[in-house]
Amino acid sequence: MWRAKGRESLISRRASVNWIMLIYFASGACSLIDEVVWVRLLKLTLGNTVYATSIVVSVFMGGLALGALVMGRYSDRVRMRLRLYALLETLVTISALSLPWLLKLADTVYIWFYRTYHPSHAALLIVQIVISTGILLLPSMLMGSTLPLLGRFVTALETECGHLVGRLYALNTLGAAVGCFLAGFVLIRALGVMGALYTAAALNLLVAFGGWFLSRSSRVADAQESKAVTVESLEPAVAKRADGRFYLLVLAFFMSGLICIGYELLWMRSIVHLVGGFTYVFSAVLSVYLVGNVIGAGIGSRLAKRLKVPAVGFAASLFVLGLCGVFYLPLLVLWTSKVLSHVERALGGIYSWVPASSFTVNPIVQSVFLFLVPSIIMGIGFPIALQAWAGHMHKVGRSTGTAYGANTIGAVAGGIVTGFVLIPLLGVQISISILGLVGVWIAAVMWCLFAGGSRVVGRWTLLGAAVFFTIVTAKIPANLFNILVDISAPIPNGQLLWVQEGVTTTVSVHKDLASDALELHASGHPIAGEGYVARSDQKLLGHFGVLLNSDAKRVLSVGFGAGETTACLAEHNLEKIDCVEIAPEVVNVSLKFFKHLNLGEKLDEEVNMIFMDAKNYLHLTDSSYDVVVNDSIHPRDFAENASLYAKNILKARRAT
Repeated sequence: MWRAKGRESLISRRASVNWIMLIYFASGACSLIDEVVWVRLLKLTLGNTVYATSIVVSVFMGGLALGALVMGRYSDRVRMRLRLYALLETLVTISALSLPWLLKLADTVYIWFYRTYHPSHAALLIVQIVISTGILLLPSMLMGSTLPLLGRFVTALETECGHLVGRLYALNTLGAAVGCFLAGFVLIRALGVMGALYTAAALNLLVAFGGWFLSRSSRVADAQESKAVTVESLEPAVAKRADGRFYLLVLAFFMSGLICIGYELLWMRSIVHLVGGFTYVFSAVLSVYLVGNVIGAGIGSRLAKRLKVPAVGFAASLFVLGLCGVFYLPLLVLWTSKVLSHVERALGGIYSWVPASSFTVNPIVQSVFLFLVPSIIMGIGFPIALQAWAGHMHKVGRSTGTAYGANTIGAVAGGIVTGFVLIPLLGVQISISILGLVGVWIAAVMWCLFAGGSRVVGRWTLLGAAVFFTIVTAKIPANLFNILVDISAPIPNGQLLWVQEGVTTTVSVHKDLASDALELHASGHPIAGEGYVARSDQKLLGHFGVLLNSDAKRVLSVGFGAGETTACLAEHNLEKIDCVEIAPEVVNVSLKFFKHLNLGEKLDEEVNMIFMDAKNYLHLTDSSYDVVVNDSIHPRDFAENASLYAKNILKARRAT
């Protein structure tokens, strides 16, 4: 009789765990659909800039971390975990649905602030960041609090923590990959932004209902509670095992998250030179990144229960992850110069059969070849790290919350430090090399401290390897990113003259050796210059609108390029010329190489430069213009320009 009851309880527990895995998969899909939609919605109020994306990603990741840390402290003491989970998912749904209304309300505040105080762009950005953070933080925290809660439900023993929570994390990440793909390639295209939001909300309600329905099975919860008492009773006996080495684990969790997100941003910055700035590139890279994390988390969850010293396994995975950064650009240049042409020939048949497949298939294929392996390595580390920390904490919920929280806070720091500090100051190549070497050295120190046994040579192996790869990194040519920009430029007989990497984009100047014409590129795409195919259009834009409206006095020019349009406008004795440019780097490089086309030193005298997203500027300002001269770059070729062709850019301020 006792055996029958025990077996029935075991079957019930396994069935509940499997259902939880499915529910959390769907929850991950909802989360990423929401994140993609949030980015789109926030760009309507903050502009289509790197700041809008960075705010969403940073607040989203920071909220996940904060929610995980808070719930990690209490999840070991919560009794009705699934009912609390159902409540949290319901609150996520409500907060996600209320987000458009809150952003609209915030938008009225931005307009009032801008028109009343006429602040600098930096001051406006600070206000926008504060308000947007307040709006996005709560739903993000609710999402982040679910992992330690469900992690504590599916396992109560620290020996199972890395394995089962690793599986939970892997399935959630797989759901996130599916959600990212659906949002970027299907839902927004078919249903629009709001349609995608409502779809995610409906699915989230099903997730909440699934958690509530499963919570009605009390036998599993009781079994979990009895085991939890056993585990917590062990804690005083094993507390002596804690020492300073485990604080290094927290640092390693943090740096692992920082390195992973830093890599992702650097991948995005480099791959646009190969596949262009199409709207599908971001979704393709993120989807492959998430799928790799899923595969890696699955592998890591199996390794976690087999490793005698999980911290050593985590050190090994972090070391390999660091090497991926050290050798990324050499391999990327090799891929671009030797392999890419063969891949494109192999895909040529698909491009000819399927319309527009070069915009969608090409980014996915190249992302798989370039980023899948390092993404798998990223995923392997989390379950192993979680198992290592659980051996110290002996509390499943708190272990999950600490590891996940530290890793996610590192991800937030990685996005900020890489995007706004490393890339503008040091460039892509040095940035990814630094991130790689940091991973290598932390892994080497961890290996020395955690590797047991009397074999001294074995304990110092990774430290010696770290010294070796640091020397190798110093010997790698420092111009590999410039070589990549040069190889990928669409000029058959060209020479690279200049590269400037900034927060918003990478600007380069190329010379056509056949004609000696200079051409200006942004993110690998030609936008202006002596040999630019649409140069005559840019000159025409500088004259046509003002000639059509002979009474025009106040003119707005969208996009600076090489500055030829604004120079043409200056010939018409206008009262005011405003020029909105999203990337200051474009203006800096143009004034250096194209003074003969633009106003040069007279630019500040003739033109008022405004460094903002044009659509956002027209939405905020109370200025009116007689003529608005729009960008002449096709939105299909340069995704960031798509919003400039919306109907309401002309409705924002009455123009002729």
